[in-house]
Amino acid sequence: MGTFYNQLTLDERYQIQALSKLDFSAREVGRRLDRSNKTVSTELRRCPSGVYCAKTAHQNADINKRTASKNHRRTEDVIRQIDWLLGLDLTPEQIAGRMALEGCAQPISRQSIYRYIAYQQRRHRLPRKGKRYRQRKGAEAGVHLIPDRVDIDKRPAIVDDNSEIWHW
Repeated sequence: MGTFYNQLTLDERYQIQALSKLDFSAREVGRRLDRSNKTVSTELRRCPSGVYCAKTAHQNADINKRTASKNHRRTEDVIRQIDWLLGLDLTPEQIAGRMALEGCAQPISRQSIYRYIAYQQRRHRLPRKGKRYRQRKGAEAGVHLIPDRVDIDKRPAIVDDNSEIWHW
């Protein structure tokens, strides 16, 4: 099924730095850290100067992680605002539209709001409890629903005068 991917920690980066100064190969460093040699060699190639610095590499990795497209925009302020608007019985579509209209610092899409609600297991906070609207079929008014119905064109002329009670 594959292996679970973990980011390198700062401690592991310091170990890579120390072992690379001792001229260990990437394969040997990977064996000692229980990591792939490809992971270690990729990490060593990230240094622009050729000399590996663990602190700089870790800072660059954090910056890359924060600016990545997969990074979510759910900051604490956004979550507080979503919870408050859900308390007003607004739908995620209305919340996303309102945040965009008000010029929120980090606008969020309706789908991201739905994902947040599902992740927090708060479907009960949605107006229809997360269920889609189902249009009712066969419930329209018409001749077949009202017995002895007289069409509006065939009603007596006195009804148009509104002179009798109940004809208003």
